[in-house]
Amino acid sequence: MAAEDLILAPESLEALLGGLGDLAPVLGPLAAPGLARVRSHLERAIAARRLGHSRAALEAIGDAMRDLSTLAQTLDPREAEMMRAVASSFEGALRRGDAGDAARNVDLMRERSGAKPRRDE
Repeated sequence: MAAEDLILAPESLEALLGGLGDLAPVLGPLAAPGLARVRSHLERAIAARRLGHSRAALEAIGDAMRDLSTLAQTLDPREAEMMRAVASSFEGALRRGDAGDAARNVDLMRERSGAKPRRDE
């Protein structure tokens, strides 16, 4: 399976969506609009993937990662900075056409956002 297929796998995107509900209580009610934007980006990614528009789906994931890093600022500015760096690296990988690097960045963002258990947990 190609790295791009791993990024766009339905279970990957659905895991990201599912993890958003866990962030709401942690981030608090003021984060609701930001979480709604992240959800919207991920739903757009799922729709684009279903239509076979991989590039649009990957761009929507990048948008979600950027918004998620902004939300992280409310909890931990250092974590937010790391997440912004990962989102930027993801976008760079997309521009270079490096699906493997993009997949690694998505995996790291998933892990850091809580959508995937950390190795030390």
